Amino acid sequence: MAAGRADAEAALARARSTAVCAAPPADRMLANLQRTGGALVTERLTVALAPTLGRAPAKKLLSAATADALVERALHRHGDADTAVPTRDGGAR
Repeated sequence: MAAGRADAEAALARARSTAVCAAPPADRMLANLQRTGGALVTERLTVALAPTLGRAPAKKLLSAATADALVERALHRHGDADTAVPTRDGGAR
C-alpha cells in the first residue's frame, strides 16, 4: 500500500508542477478577458449546460448571449449606451 501512496504523491507533484508551468501570467489572463468581453468562458459554460440542454442548444444559447453582450459593450464604449439594440425576439433593449 505504501508504494501506491508514493505513486499517488509523485503523480500529484507532477500535476502541480504542470499546472504551475501551464498557468499564464495573471496580467495576460486579465487582458484576454477584457479583450473578449469574457467570451473565453463560454466553452466551460457550454460543457456545464450540455447535460441539461444538450450540447448544440447550449452552444447556440451561449453564442447568442455572447454576441448580444459584445454588441452592447461596443455601444457602451462608444457612448451609445442609450441606443436600442434589437433582440432576437423582435423586441429591443
